[in-house]
Amino acid sequence: MSVYLSTIVVILMVGYFFSVHERKTGEAQRLRFIVIASVLLALQSGLRNVAVGDDTFAYYNLFETVRFFRWSWIWEDVGNYYFRGLGKDPGYEVVEKLIQYLLPNYQLFLLLIAGIFFTALGHFIYRNTELLSDAVLAYVLYSCLFFLFFSITGQRQTLATAAALYGFEFIKSRKWYFFFPLILVASSIHRSVLIFLPFYFLASFRRTGLYMATMLLLFPLLMLYRQELSTAITEFGHYQEYSFYHEKTGTYTFTAMLLILAIVALWRMKAVVAQHEYVRRFYNAFVIAIFLTPLTWVNPSNMRAVQYYSIFLLVLVPPVVNSLEVESRGLRRLAYVVSILVLVILLVRSNIHAEYKFFWQKMALGPMY
Repeated sequence: MSVYLSTIVVILMVGYFFSVHERKTGEAQRLRFIVIASVLLALQSGLRNVAVGDDTFAYYNLFETVRFFRWSWIWEDVGNYYFRGLGKDPGYEVVEKLIQYLLPNYQLFLLLIAGIFFTALGHFIYRNTELLSDAVLAYVLYSCLFFLFFSITGQRQTLATAAALYGFEFIKSRKWYFFFPLILVASSIHRSVLIFLPFYFLASFRRTGLYMATMLLLFPLLMLYRQELSTAITEFGHYQEYSFYHEKTGTYTFTAMLLILAIVALWRMKAVVAQHEYVRRFYNAFVIAIFLTPLTWVNPSNMRAVQYYSIFLLVLVPPVVNSLEVESRGLRRLAYVVSILVLVILLVRSNIHAEYKFFWQKMALGPMY
């Protein structure tokens, strides 16, 4: 846990340094900060020991196994996926096989995946924030809420999410001829990304306040029928194994945090949208995250579906905090500091036993191995 906290401290220090420089010179420092923060997190992700996280070692075994796959086998899997609806994530085999020609070492492969993802994340944050403080808060949000999922546990969904983040720019520009092929190709790496397809039509929904208020009112009903909802959505994505109750069900902290943020965001929505009309898209993504959250009470693995939309919190929370400046600059600063403290507390409380070692350090594999 100390490594995770140390990274957050460094991000805050870099952000403070650039904010001072920005005030003195008047030169925008947001892009420089984003580059440094992205590189820092990419190194933390890519240099991890194979024993870090639940799945890193399993992905290592898959990486070594794919070395012996023939291209004819892989293309057959791809054909079965697209034309017969059979198989699971053959595109990831293609990615591994191609990269092995240049980077035969698994550690280098981890670094490349981290580089791809944080390039996409940095681009996403840069295109959807305006202030240096927005970017700093976005990276703290990612480090506390998403890093252990996207950058430690997963690899297939990490790549699929990178595609979705780039795809959001095609949603904004209404370039469906780029968006849909991108998501369909990414679905061969992790099929869960198909849940992002409807956002092309929902992102520009105009009556956002009604949309969010209705979803909050319906949330108890969604929780009551969460099993039926889970079955319908997981069958759409061909992940029926996630439609049945898991013994460790109940995402209490995540659900409570999401609902509290939704209430605060709804309260400040008029002021936020008045300042930045484009933030409406982030609100719409957040509403879909609320809609999908009951699935995590059936099986925690359904968090895979929620994360494609909850990641928009990175660019929604900063303008919500900034809207408080209309009331008082001191109130905005207080909200900014309190948000960071609460995020760090949530990280420590939820992942107090999360261990991190670099690849050159010794670390025992988890009990599942």
